[in-house]
Amino acid sequence: MSGVPPLYKDFGKKSRDLLSKNFPDSFNVEVNQSEPLSVKFSTFQRPGRSSWELEESKEFTLPSLNLPTKVTVFTESFERFYFDEQFEDLVIPGTKFNFRSTYKGGAFENKFSTEYKRNLVAFTSAVASSGKTNVNASLALGGNSGFQVGGEGDLAVDTKAATASSVGAAFVDRNFEVLLSSKFGAKSNVYTASFWTALPQGANFASELNYDGTGRPSARVALEHALARNITGKVRWDSKNRLAFSVVTKLAGNVELTVAEELDFEAANVAKVGVSVTFK
Repeated sequence: MSGVPPLYKDFGKKSRDLLSKNFPDSFNVEVNQSEPLSVKFSTFQRPGRSSWELEESKEFTLPSLNLPTKVTVFTESFERFYFDEQFEDLVIPGTKFNFRSTYKGGAFENKFSTEYKRNLVAFTSAVASSGKTNVNASLALGGNSGFQVGGEGDLAVDTKAATASSVGAAFVDRNFEVLLSSKFGAKSNVYTASFWTALPQGANFASELNYDGTGRPSARVALEHALARNITGKVRWDSKNRLAFSVVTKLAGNVELTVAEELDFEAANVAKVGVSVTFK
């Protein structure tokens, strides 16, 4: 076992991405630019509601300290915005220090977080303050493949009470990923098993099973496959008897078109229709 494990929040990422990404539920347009600033502009059009997001970031190196640095400014429909600054290798190689100030709902939230990644270990910590102070920490042990274990916890400093915690174990190979995790909260506990694998001829399969102890388990499965050159299709089914389709087409240049539809067989209607156009 060797290498750096993913952060605990990234355990099971391949299955989550396959089950969730490229299923838009609105009309979205996204424009990306990398130079001289990294700029991402997105619009969302839903029935009765529209919004937009603008994110600008710049990566550079502080000349005097030789520290990789990234500054980000994000705005969402003037209702929410944040300023984010990140430093890498500030004290110890493999560390990241991040400060974010977010304005939402007429109040500011300040968050200071750290990340440390070295051989066989990945650790994060964060302190967030917005009237109340909360602390979060996570730890992952293992390599970049093979067995990985980890956990995460949230603590409300004012009440000195744990608000949520999670533990998980994963096995990761180049073409295979499985995760078992448990999340413990004040209202209920959620137990999750997820699976991802690469199939022959460029296909990918993912599944997820959730149980919260209050009723029947819920499940999702998804399959992704290349339909033609620059065209990828996805299909997803869940235990609520909903079936979703998605087709991602890479057009001329760096333009990507995604069309998705979800059918709700229990309600006997088309639950969602989405179109996304991305300019990279």
